[in-house]
Amino acid sequence: MNISKQNVDELNAKIKLSFGKEDYEEKVKKSLNDYRKKINMPGFRPGHVPMGLVEKMYRKPVLIEEVNKLISESLYNYIKEQNLDILGDPIPSETDNKTIDFDNNTEFEFTFDIALTPSFEISWTKKDKITSYTIPADDTAINKQIEYYARRFGKFVTAEVAEKESSITGNLAEVDEKGNLVENGHVAEGVTIYLDLAKDDAEINAFIGAKVGDIVKFDIKKAFPNNVELANLLKVEKHEVDAAPSHFQMTIGAISKFESAAVEQDLFDKVYKAGEVKSEEEFRAKIKDEVENFNKMQVKYRFANDAKKLLTEKVNFSLPEEFLKRWLLSTNEGKITKEQIEQEFPMFAEGLKWQIIKNKISKDNGFKVEETEIKEMAKEEIRIQFLNYGITNMDDEHLEYFIAENMKKEESVRRYVTNVIEQKVVDYVRQNATVEEKEISQDEYAKLA
Repeated sequence: MNISKQNVDELNAKIKLSFGKEDYEEKVKKSLNDYRKKINMPGFRPGHVPMGLVEKMYRKPVLIEEVNKLISESLYNYIKEQNLDILGDPIPSETDNKTIDFDNNTEFEFTFDIALTPSFEISWTKKDKITSYTIPADDTAINKQIEYYARRFGKFVTAEVAEKESSITGNLAEVDEKGNLVENGHVAEGVTIYLDLAKDDAEINAFIGAKVGDIVKFDIKKAFPNNVELANLLKVEKHEVDAAPSHFQMTIGAISKFESAAVEQDLFDKVYKAGEVKSEEEFRAKIKDEVENFNKMQVKYRFANDAKKLLTEKVNFSLPEEFLKRWLLSTNEGKITKEQIEQEFPMFAEGLKWQIIKNKISKDNGFKVEETEIKEMAKEEIRIQFLNYGITNMDDEHLEYFIAENMKKEESVRRYVTNVIEQKVVDYVRQNATVEEKEISQDEYAKLA
């Protein structure tokens, strides 16, 4: 077998493979023998079908399979031995390959196109600046978080008079445009509406000040134009909403209003572990730490994005676009069109450029990923996930359980490894660029973001 590489330009090359019968015949014969042992053919005992008949029936598909295996293994080994840094995978050349005659030929030649990773260097100057923000937790942010917890653990209580944020439970009965009951009209019992979710104040104002037993007439479709909500309120299927009437009267059976939880020990114990916080002062201090930790995550994320932007703007290199578009089309055959590739290619190219830069920095600096780093990244991601659900008091035992479960998933581990490497690249930027520290308020940062 002969394998050779021919450079087309700095970013593209061709790999040519040529081989003869001596390279594949032994494997073909072995496969045919295996077929012979398994074939059940009338008139012959298992394993005693004449080899000539086996070859006549199966040689061509076996030959094609073994040639494809030989090509795949040879390409992989050659790229590895030659230490070629390629983008994507080799794809058959559109111009250099001839029609293959597996019936008559014994010598084969194949040419594959490959794309080479661009070479570049990264040099730093004092002009390479990046801002690292600090956001202190002010009283406004602390109070907002306290309000969130108070509402989260609040509840509906019985009220005598309906207000803007009340919930009303009662029975609906269809009326005409003049407010008269429609005989055999649409009815729905045990319906609950939340006044603060209504979209039309004019329709809802009729409920304000109402009491249990009162009858209120309104246009339900104006008040709640969302078909999913309407289907739930009218107790019909979603596809039946358009045909349903608009005008109803509601006989009020119950009125509730929402009350936020009092900022006291019961709330402290629900937000954090029981007994961990024993006063409002301690509660505020705990929330201050919580807000500042959340702010640190925000600015860490922003710094990573700014580092990525700095590097991608700083480093200039071209990509083998024609090859990459062909490769994307071949690897997603039937799932994506040429037009879609053209439309989405700029975004793909931007992501690939960052991946190339990241890989070079990692390789040049000998970044390694230790198991402890993977677990720390898992811990950080899991904590963030639970914080997004408002869970702040997860104990170490449960946290370790979720880490262990995620570490069993290959996809999760790959993501953690990628994120550890990316963090190392961000730290590399922090060490080499000019970092300007800046304290900024929550509102100022929100405008920035």
